Amino acid sequence: MRLFVRRIHVSPFQRSLILACFVLACAWLIGVFAQRPLTTYVMADRSSAPFITGFYAPEEASDGTAYRWTSGLAVVRAVGVVPDPEAIWYVTVAASTHLTQMQFDTLAVAHQDERRYAFLSRPTRWNGVQSMRIGTTTFTDPAEARELGVRVISASLSHVWQPFPAVLWVSSVALLSLMAALTAWLLGWGWRGVLIACVLMLLMATVIQWTNPRAAGLWVRNLAGVSIIVPLAVWLLRRWFPVVLLTGWASVLLLRLWGIRALSFEGHDYAIHLRRLSDFRTGIWTMSAHPYEFGRRQSVILPLFYRVSDALAEVLGTHLAMHLMIICAETSIALLVWLLLKRVSFPPRAALLGAFLVLLMPLSSSVLYWAFMQQISAHVLTFAIAYLTTRGTTKSVWLAAVLLAVVAMTHIGETFIAAVWYGALRLAESDRFRPQWWWRSLPVVVAGVAVLPLYLTFLGNVGASGSALIQPISSAILAQLGVAFTVGLAPVPIGAALLALAVLVWQRPRVAIPWLAVVAVFATVEALTRAQVRYLYTVAPLVAVAVGWCVSRVWRYGWAGRLLVLLVVTYVAWVSSALWIDAVMGWQKPRIDGLTH
Repeated sequence: MRLFVRRIHVSPFQRSLILACFVLACAWLIGVFAQRPLTTYVMADRSSAPFITGFYAPEEASDGTAYRWTSGLAVVRAVGVVPDPEAIWYVTVAASTHLTQMQFDTLAVAHQDERRYAFLSRPTRWNGVQSMRIGTTTFTDPAEARELGVRVISASLSHVWQPFPAVLWVSSVALLSLMAALTAWLLGWGWRGVLIACVLMLLMATVIQWTNPRAAGLWVRNLAGVSIIVPLAVWLLRRWFPVVLLTGWASVLLLRLWGIRALSFEGHDYAIHLRRLSDFRTGIWTMSAHPYEFGRRQSVILPLFYRVSDALAEVLGTHLAMHLMIICAETSIALLVWLLLKRVSFPPRAALLGAFLVLLMPLSSSVLYWAFMQQISAHVLTFAIAYLTTRGTTKSVWLAAVLLAVVAMTHIGETFIAAVWYGALRLAESDRFRPQWWWRSLPVVVAGVAVLPLYLTFLGNVGASGSALIQPISSAILAQLGVAFTVGLAPVPIGAALLALAVLVWQRPRVAIPWLAVVAVFATVEALTRAQVRYLYTVAPLVAVAVGWCVSRVWRYGWAGRLLVLLVVTYVAWVSSALWIDAVMGWQKPRIDGLTH
């Protein structure tokens, strides 16, 4: 199902008018940026955390004053400010029990009583970054052995005059608009679509500026840099996917890029992955750990994700490299679901709605916030394996085996899921157990033998902890499974999910039964072993496909049916977007209690 947009003829006058509107919008945006309010950093406010280094966690005095201790050398950084040679810093420092020598950028003082210091800053750099250093003598905290300097309450940057804003601001917004216009043109939207895309980018930059002026400068610059990925990806993929799906995919990808480039964003498990990356740099191929998976029993940490992200980090930096890999993987699952459904002769409208809902399911927001990087990087390959398995050609069989080996070098839980799904799809083939069927199994056997050495240590230690591998099924674990499915499939109610799945099994058993087999196997594994293999990331897309199938039937019933379909898709999109934005901008962890991860 492809959406074609008629190319619109634009006269020279109309093109001149569009250009004039763009220039006027840029001029207006420059005016907005030029009006700089007082930039204030309240040290105890966690929204200031991305802009300060060398400070300890916030504390509160007996009189209610909130502050942060410095550690001897602290830095406060303002971003997106005008290149003003005469900006003034105001720093409020709480009283100290003894005389402390302090050195600001251009001011040296002996501090003891609470004071507000004011001094001229160093010239702001051309890219709109202004830093202020606070150096102090330190003393040792006898209770915690911390090296403490002074207690800083707040810091403010005030501009004496308002010169032309930083060139980087204008160029970043212009780059964002150009990338949006190029994406719209590649999607065939015509000149009106190009203009709308440009206006949307300008509005987005303005909203960022209004909502968080301290973060806006660096945020827009970072977003402009990674936005290059979107038109490039659209250009590569437009031959294989419907324009409607590709438009939704590009929009969600842009939202994810927006999120990970926010200064405050850091995936929950990022520090864990960073530590593992450092360990893998020593040259080892696998490591053992005791994560929550496998009931805290010893597990194997596999190397491939860390090898690839380490290579990308040389170019992009570690934070961006790791998070970029998982957002590209997670958003691409919807595209692979569409290919899979198309392969098994799904009706085009049902396949499109199913893929859209996969793209929008709120579980994806939780995945990205909690930064399950290994799993998601391998998870997209599991769907690629399922698609290739349904093709059944010699080339696809060997490629599926290679991808299964790649998954086996990335994440152990996803290896189990991919292997079971592959096996279920093979058992559903019409020529199963015939000689040709067995020959098609040979590549996977070869791949399994090739990666077996990675698992030898793990296989020798399964169940080696104090607890038994198989445990009795209890009411507690059944309740946990119930909560997990409720959270993982939200906002689709469990009853509606079961009904939709029943309809899908009845109408399209070739798709639903092997997919459901994966869920059944690992729900049983969870109940018996507490292994916590993240199979809900597999069942959530299946429920989305089932709901897409059901609501596509309603589409035929005139405007009322189409309105209902639109409401379903909009509701899922709203819940997912709200969850993701709250996690990125409000530091609100997505609800995940009871969710097997």
